Amino acid sequence: MSGLFEIDADMAWHSLPWQGFEPSSEVLPRMAIQPVCAFVNRGNDVPLNREYEVVWKQIEVACQSFFSGENQPSNLHSSFRILPSFNRVPNLVPEILFGTSLPAASKALFEIADSVQKANVRKIVFVHANPILGPWLDTVARELRIYSDMRVFTIQLEFGSSEAGVVAEERTLDALLREVIAFPANPPF
Repeated sequence: MSGLFEIDADMAWHSLPWQGFEPSSEVLPRMAIQPVCAFVNRGNDVPLNREYEVVWKQIEVACQSFFSGENQPSNLHSSFRILPSFNRVPNLVPEILFGTSLPAASKALFEIADSVQKANVRKIVFVHANPILGPWLDTVARELRIYSDMRVFTIQLEFGSSEAGVVAEERTLDALLREVIAFPANPPF
């Protein structure tokens, strides 16, 4: 699968056998990570897949940090699974290439979340690096929280820090993922 770095190959959604999605399974992931990447025309000197590279690089760094050291979870494979990148974002600005309509993109994310929920996973995280997508993803997440019994989170990654391999702000992606995993799977109400 393109986009998965070597460190993430075992964490890919498709690598878990179907028995792993049973509610009683010890390897049932506690959450799914859905990268959302847009192809954006930012000029001649920036590649179209820049956001894709930023998101996957930071996921790679987060996985390396998440699965090393003394804070390592007891069961690595039950922590999270990474879904393939979602690239059919809505055409919110003219610079977004290969986009689709707003209703079609929202419906596609609803269907992905529904599939994740049917696989007995109750948390999904939308990870993106485009501030233009933030309000749309927040709206989708809010609607998913209302119409399903899932916990839905959005994380916007810092764009300028992928070369250094760390998020520019104090809280790194792996720290945010640890918080999300620790969050209760079912709403308290």
